[in-house]
Amino acid sequence: MHARVLTFKGFFAVALGCSPALFGQITNLPGTKPLTIEGDLSVQMVQGIDKFVMQQTKKEAGARAKYWHRDFSSPEGYERSIETNRTQLARMIGAIYPRVPFREIEFVSTTDHDSTLWVGARYSAFAVRWPVLLDS
Repeated sequence: MHARVLTFKGFFAVALGCSPALFGQITNLPGTKPLTIEGDLSVQMVQGIDKFVMQQTKKEAGARAKYWHRDFSSPEGYERSIETNRTQLARMIGAIYPRVPFREIEFVSTTDHDSTLWVGARYSAFAVRWPVLLDS
């Protein structure tokens, strides 16, 4: 099987030929409008995400009582009262599978580079891996 190589020159020619904007034919997809927002869109996106997450966090914190029926009468009672919530959280994050025992992490390196990613004045970062789930 042979791979077909598209050179930069060929790609540029294809891009020019397919670009309606170059010929004054700017079109929009049905049901869309041109993007007219000004400024740094990435900053605006992050601010919007932050605002949404903060609003949702406040909303959920206010509704927590309907999901958590905590018993503060004793440490044992409290542990029993939140067991259902802990079990549900463990299921949601995938922490229901047995952990794989291991003795040490593996430093990941190749013939092109060693496992060192970054070395600073007070710490270093390495590419590592360790077993998580049993092979099935």
